[in-house]
Amino acid sequence: TQSRTTHPPQGAPFAAQSPTRCTFEEAQENFLRSLVGYSLVCYILQIKDRHNANILLDRSGNIMHIDFGYVLGDTTKMGKVPIFSETAPFKLSTEFWDVLGGWDLNKGGLGVKFCMMFEKAYACASLHREEIASLVEAMMLTLTENPRTANAMANGVRQRLKMKGPAGGQLQQKFIMDLVNAALTNWGTTSYDWLQKNMNGYR
Repeated sequence: TQSRTTHPPQGAPFAAQSPTRCTFEEAQENFLRSLVGYSLVCYILQIKDRHNANILLDRSGNIMHIDFGYVLGDTTKMGKVPIFSETAPFKLSTEFWDVLGGWDLNKGGLGVKFCMMFEKAYACASLHREEIASLVEAMMLTLTENPRTANAMANGVRQRLKMKGPAGGQLQQKFIMDLVNAALTNWGTTSYDWLQKNMNGYR
């Protein structure tokens, strides 16, 4: 039998898309899982220019990033001067957090689950940090033909994927929470979205 569709809260981004494709809870879970994955990738590779026009949303709640012109520390500039620099480890806007429902588990909030999933995904990626760093180094060497630059980029990846303690330990959990809080409270995310909205009409 077909499950009954649960209507999402007013203003939820899935509401107008396709109310019969999946329930709000299913779409919210899809949003959570895709947000965890993209957040980790954006942190590892330092993908920037993450305004709202470069983050898409499908009818099932999955987010998809596009336009990877600024990576590994490169950021948008006006002339030679960085403007409204995106200093967050990854984009975790208040709108994203609202979709997750915040921290309160009793009210269906998925914030804690996001942190737990991010921690596990980070630990998994850390096991392969040499392979990831080597791929980045090979790519940058091809693009720049500068071994020193390529090695520096690869070392940055290694550093970002370095565990601060055993998986599940207090030091590692604190590191993950610090990353999440830094992303969630970063003023650069809000100001960059504001800039892109006013300059280019991106909402």
